[in-house]
Amino acid sequence: ASFQLHQDGLNLMVLKKYEEAREKLDQALALEPDNVEVLVRSAQCLVLDNDFDSAVERLRPSRRLNPHEPESRLWLG
Repeated sequence: ASFQLHQDGLNLMVLKKYEEAREKLDQALALEPDNVEVLVRSAQCLVLDNDFDSAVERLRPSRRLNPHEPESRLWLG
């Protein structure tokens, strides 16, 4: 179920529907709160919606879970 929600979120991101994408990704996070990839994509949606503070808050746990994840470092930059 979380895989499909993640895919739906990615598809919505391609369509530049960032708020809807984040909602799908947040649903996936409810099922898998430690999924670094979903955390990063959700934060990416927030950045693309100009909500930088919320994006940083979303990226911090991803850095704790996997400090070597390059996407987390990229979006935190």
